Amino acid sequence: MIYIDFVPGTHGKYLEHVCNKYLTESHSLADFDIFDSQGRAHRSSQEFIDNKTFDAQHLCELAPDVDVGNQVIRITFESDDMFYLTDRYLSKAGAHPVDVAELATDTYHKLNNTQHRPILDNLIAGWCQPQWYTQVKQAQQQQLEICNLIRLDEHYPDCPEWVLREFYKINFDNQSNGLTQRLRTFDPEVAVFYFPLRSILHSDGFVNKVIELAAWLDLDIHGIENLIKDHNHFLRLQPIQRDQYTTAIITDLVSQINRPIAHFDWLQQAWIWHKTEWVFEQRLTNIPQKFYNNTSEILEALDASRH
Repeated sequence: MIYIDFVPGTHGKYLEHVCNKYLTESHSLADFDIFDSQGRAHRSSQEFIDNKTFDAQHLCELAPDVDVGNQVIRITFESDDMFYLTDRYLSKAGAHPVDVAELATDTYHKLNNTQHRPILDNLIAGWCQPQWYTQVKQAQQQQLEICNLIRLDEHYPDCPEWVLREFYKINFDNQSNGLTQRLRTFDPEVAVFYFPLRSILHSDGFVNKVIELAAWLDLDIHGIENLIKDHNHFLRLQPIQRDQYTTAIITDLVSQINRPIAHFDWLQQAWIWHKTEWVFEQRLTNIPQKFYNNTSEILEALDASRH
């Protein structure tokens, strides 16, 4: 057994399927469609589960004394992957997907489950206790007064979009979506092959990385043409364009190109806010609760913040 270590949203089960289908002699076991209606690699068969060579797991959830073998594949991610990861974790990963655009409505009940409860707990702890808010950043008195009135529980289940936006913006700043804490520390004798998430989200990059992995494991690849075909199908099912479109706004800001952003949802706005401050090395102040309508307004806000 060769373990694939991954955190939710990084396509570990998809990579597991690919490795069993194209890097083993029993590749026929994986000859089935693994994607459900949401584009998630959640389908399987008992025969596949009982006989697979590669096993994708959240290894941090296994007991420390569980033997992970001497070779492990780990799916890695960078800070620039955080929007895609967060977006996918909320909307597709796990058993409790939510519609990001509608999360402000009935927030409490949508997040009150085993998958999202840590997010809900942090949201309640941060935004129902105004002293935390003043510790994190300098707030306008008006915002602080609004923050004092926030209640989030089963009787008041809605959460304002501006709160969700700022909550996730701060998480992006701190890279504190909890995913980095869900990686296991391996003993020195365990050899680790690092498989970047960005390679999985790229056609040629993925195939090249699988070829590199096969060489690392001293295994043959069975049917590269079919692998390319399968991976292109996988890419069509993923929200990659949403990630690319959101990130492209930062390029427009740097180039001083005016683009409308009023139609973006609160999570996209949080990412744009975070990346704007990171790229321009400057804090935005007096953020409007309805956020900005276009990139020109952000540039004007940056200029005003300098004075």
